[in-house]
Amino acid sequence: MSTSTLHLVQTVCAAYGIGMAQLTQNNGRRPSNNVAVAKQVICYLNRQHGKAHYTVLMRLLGYADHTPVCKNIKRTRDIMSVDADFREQVKQIELQLQTRTDEAEQRMAA
Repeated sequence: MSTSTLHLVQTVCAAYGIGMAQLTQNNGRRPSNNVAVAKQVICYLNRQHGKAHYTVLMRLLGYADHTPVCKNIKRTRDIMSVDADFREQVKQIELQLQTRTDEAEQRMAA
């Protein structure tokens, strides 16, 4: 996993108050709402800004194939189109990602 993908996952997990280990936990029950939404947002933001291949996300998020990754991208787009609060949450996470990326680039240039 690239550092940008790791950074994206860590940022989303922090925004939803979950640990990275919770992304792959499968105890026979459905994930909590925070975990499910975090997975959706990770897939969406990776599609928008990341470079990780679907197979990387599959493994990272505990999916057997790429279908849930594709569905999560669509689901996030659909929710963002009708829910202004959710859209704002995602935009705030994008802003955090951009800010941290800019800071890292400045440190490297110095």
